[in-house]
Amino acid sequence: MFDTLATSIEHIRAGKLRALAVTSATRSEVVPDIPTVGDFVPGYEATGWQGVGAPRDTPAEIIDKLNGAINAGLANPKMKARIADFGYTVFASSPAAFATFIAAYTEKWAKVIKGVDTGRTTAASFHARRTVHKPERCGLRSVRRFH
Repeated sequence: MFDTLATSIEHIRAGKLRALAVTSATRSEVVPDIPTVGDFVPGYEATGWQGVGAPRDTPAEIIDKLNGAINAGLANPKMKARIADFGYTVFASSPAAFATFIAAYTEKWAKVIKGVDTGRTTAASFHARRTVHKPERCGLRSVRRFH
């Protein structure tokens, strides 16, 4: 079963669920004893993320104001600790860095979609199609989560 840390971390901490690996390229800070899938399958990485975007025609001053406020909130130690409790890792960045991230993420999963497209919807192709975004529509990035 693949699940996010946010929905399974309490079960892992309570010993009710044994996590075999995380799917990020590096070990999670909140469960550092759990290896990565990449430890067993070199090059494997499949992470999810969350961010805040704005419509393409949003004025730059509004984007900058939103980005500054979100990044300030994410820098708050109490907020960072609360987010970490859910198994997430905070990555505050600039609108340009977020657009670059989304473009790379889209390219990566587009290759997966093309590689598994057999004319049928598979779990991998459905997930990849659902997560492909248009980078030109995104204004800023706030939080990225790891599975």
